[in-house]
Amino acid sequence: DAAADCVELGAVARLTGRLPLDDAGHLHGPPGLSRLAELLGVSMAKPRAVTMSHWDRVPLSADQLGYAAADAAVSRLVAAELLFPGEGGGATDA
Repeated sequence: DAAADCVELGAVARLTGRLPLDDAGHLHGPPGLSRLAELLGVSMAKPRAVTMSHWDRVPLSADQLGYAAADAAVSRLVAAELLFPGEGGGATDA
């Protein structure tokens, strides 16, 4: 079951004490992937035209595929950084 291999990165961030805080040291809302990516210095583009597009359509558009691939790649990097700080494998803009 693929769901058994999933991890909620926000929960891992809470457990490891690595929550992305604002300049005043406050957490505003749940830490989504874009906010967690900031731990790596990564800025993720989340264009509304893609995030709110029809993900149930087959085939997915090139923009949707690129968005999904970037999410997957950054998720892996964030997980590695949360679980193994300093050994995340580097990062680039997504």
